[in-house]
Amino acid sequence: IANKTMNNHSPNSPTLSISLIQPNHTQFDKLNPSRKNTLLKDYLNLIQTSLKESPDLILLPETITPSLNLDTLWFTKKLKLLLKNTHTTIIFGTPTKEGNKYYNSAVTFNENGAQHIYNKNLLMPFGEYWPFRPLLSLLNLSHLLPDNDYSTSEKKNSILKTDFGNIGVSICLESL
Repeated sequence: IANKTMNNHSPNSPTLSISLIQPNHTQFDKLNPSRKNTLLKDYLNLIQTSLKESPDLILLPETITPSLNLDTLWFTKKLKLLLKNTHTTIIFGTPTKEGNKYYNSAVTFNENGAQHIYNKNLLMPFGEYWPFRPLLSLLNLSHLLPDNDYSTSEKKNSILKTDFGNIGVSICLESL
């Protein structure tokens, strides 16, 4: 956990206290569905420790687990309880689902729950979507592919709104 106070060096400007959390989870653990609850509990413990410093913003990594974390009710309930009366916002990456489409998303979360969601616009080939999926199906190789690809956002705005201002977001390949 790293805590940093940001200031644009103007004596009248407000400061913003930011906590960065990057746990030491292996890719094997992240991709193992039986480890999901353990990883989420690790995040909750790290967030609880970070909150002792009263940060305005806590940043977690892209895709904290490769599952629909906002649909994991015990996790979101505990997160709301941790954030109660703190005025802290958390931004984290998680897959989301709208209708029948999946997105690689960044979410702002506070004591009221998920507030704003940014869905990624520029997807990584062979990681978030499989080019040539129809061709592979035609060749009877579709069994080698995951069931679903991520979708690109229809909204091109990459701004997340928070209580202390707007934050621009880019996920993975988009930051290039």
